[in-house]
Amino acid sequence: MVLCDFCSTPNPAHCWVSKPSQFKLEFGRKAVIYKSDEHWAACDYCNSLILENNEVGLAKHSAALLATGLQWEIILMMHQTMFWQGSPAHHSASDHPPEDDPCAS
Repeated sequence: MVLCDFCSTPNPAHCWVSKPSQFKLEFGRKAVIYKSDEHWAACDYCNSLILENNEVGLAKHSAALLATGLQWEIILMMHQTMFWQGSPAHHSASDHPPEDDPCAS
């Protein structure tokens, strides 16, 4: 099942293409590296926030619905580094054949 990359809502209708990137969080001696290919799945609500260029609203929405425990400010930095910098371009998720859906990974 495909989930929204921003809030985990099932079956997102939108796909945004950005640049492949990564974001590293360090916690003392431990680190977590988040990696992204260029495709980002988005539900209708997250898509509307992206179209409004509402970076803070998207980060707050993500923080409220994702079970990561990350503060919205950290998610905002992650989105800015991994999504917004790539000048994302929109297309419908239905443009991808189900067996070759890059947003499903």
